[in-house]
Amino acid sequence: MKGKIGVTIIIIAFIVSIYPYMFLWMWIPYLVGALLVWISDMKVMAKAMWTVLPIAFWYPAIMLFYYALSRIG
Repeated sequence: MKGKIGVTIIIIAFIVSIYPYMFLWMWIPYLVGALLVWISDMKVMAKAMWTVLPIAFWYPAIMLFYYALSRIG
């Protein structure tokens, strides 16, 4: 149960952090979610993926957000 809650918090923090002004505040929920994932009974590989992949995908996601924003407005 802790793992699912942690994953949900990480996903929400990732989505909200794409908005540039919220990035500075979203590291706190991300760390809480990562902590919940690491104390859960998930496999180590799944824990590592849920911890590292949002960080790796953040930069391409924000570049895509800026591209879409420039095309729309």
